[in-house]
Amino acid sequence: MNDPALASMHPTELRATMARMNLSTQTELAKTIGVDRSTVSLWLDGRIGVPRPVAKLLRILSDAETGPSYPGCPDCPARHSVHDVACRARQ
Repeated sequence: MNDPALASMHPTELRATMARMNLSTQTELAKTIGVDRSTVSLWLDGRIGVPRPVAKLLRILSDAETGPSYPGCPDCPARHSVHDVACRARQ
């Protein structure tokens, strides 16, 4: 699987995504995506993985609000604007 948008989501990435979306509680995230709060708790604790479709949805929602994030890019800040095609091409 080469597309990082299709990967599962680690609890650390889930917390960062929640922060980018200005969701400060498990309940807020649960209501936003239509799952139970206890499910979000399991994801954040790492006891069960975030399903790939949910991870992709969260990345899409987060990118829509903040612009995509490209971790590990040595030349740019952690968060890029949507039009930063040159940096995306280096990934």
